[in-house]
Amino acid sequence: MMSLVAAGVLPLGPQPLGTGGSTSFALPIPNDPSFAGLFLGLQAAVIVPASPYGIDITDALALYM
Repeated sequence: MMSLVAAGVLPLGPQPLGTGGSTSFALPIPNDPSFAGLFLGLQAAVIVPASPYGIDITDALALYM
């Protein structure tokens, strides 16, 4: 993780949702051979007042480089 931060890739923070309930963001990945085989686990949480717990969590995404 620290190598990504050192390379200028910062952890994601809150993202605003569009009218359709979706969002997008750029995830710049440096062209560095040392990232080959790197595993990234991604998941998002959304505040939903109508949900029983007030929050919904997406399925996880596994990304291997």
